[in-house]
Amino acid sequence: MARIVLLTNDAANREKALNENLQSCSVQDYVKSLKDNGELLDKLASDDNNSAGQSTDGKSKQIYPEHLPLTKLQTGVKSGKYLQGKFFASRDNYLEASISVYDQNEQIFIQGLVNLNRAVNEDIVCVEVLPEQDWTCPSSIVIDEEIKEEEAEESTTKQNNQRNKKKQKSGRVVGIIRRNWRPYCGVLSPSPNPQATRHLFVAAEKRIPRIRIETRQAEILKGQKIIVSIDSWPRSSKYPVGHFVKKLGSIGDKETENEVLLLEHEIPHLPFSTVVLNDLPKETWFISDEEIKLRRDLRDLSICSVDPPGCTDIDDALHWRPLPNGNFE
Repeated sequence: MARIVLLTNDAANREKALNENLQSCSVQDYVKSLKDNGELLDKLASDDNNSAGQSTDGKSKQIYPEHLPLTKLQTGVKSGKYLQGKFFASRDNYLEASISVYDQNEQIFIQGLVNLNRAVNEDIVCVEVLPEQDWTCPSSIVIDEEIKEEEAEESTTKQNNQRNKKKQKSGRVVGIIRRNWRPYCGVLSPSPNPQATRHLFVAAEKRIPRIRIETRQAEILKGQKIIVSIDSWPRSSKYPVGHFVKKLGSIGDKETENEVLLLEHEIPHLPFSTVVLNDLPKETWFISDEEIKLRRDLRDLSICSVDPPGCTDIDDALHWRPLPNGNFE
């Protein structure tokens, strides 16, 4: 007789199941019990929200302010206390972003990790405008996450103090209305500790922060383009926490890099379904005289394709000819 096992990450549900003499365990514990489970474990959504940023006494050091609940955000937007808009991270400085405010032709400038408060590019967020004396302006220094946080903050602050550029209306993120997380392409930045299972993922899109993942395949994934998804961003972690999804191929490989471009720009490129293929005309199809009359006939011109060799969808072509007035077409 088959055994029924309840898989749930909800501790209360597991306890109820055990009280009913029903075997139950978390998804992670179940996968750990399987043979050759390394790759499966990597693909599980992370439930480790508290280990990042823990001090030696086991207590989490909170880096970011707590996000306000949705009800308070909505009330604040209605009263005018907060502004709602789309979050756009800077490509050049990971400590800066702007908010495009809904229903207003206005941008709110955000600067500093604490003020960014775990928002990710294109999230819908709520911001509180800072007092005018706290307004700042964008830095002209290119700063990425390779630079230590203290050095980056210091560079930005120094430049703001030295510049006479007009300051912009500035604010801080107080809550997230809707996340816009998606699978991200990029590369693994392995830990210098060869025994470590926690590593940082660097997304191809520069506006995405580094993502902390746990993987037992760091050596295999070196030199590979991979896909990672974000699961959460705890207050105690400088980086969002995510998990490995799949391997795409070697860095620099033409097919791999093409797939990265397609995925990053969310261009559908899966094989056509049988339904779509069945809708194509049969191989014996030809253009009828009636159809020719409906088309512009260019067969008298010398036309060449500029598609690459072996291309099966010839859709890039050109022709050249002199015109009576001396110009060229």
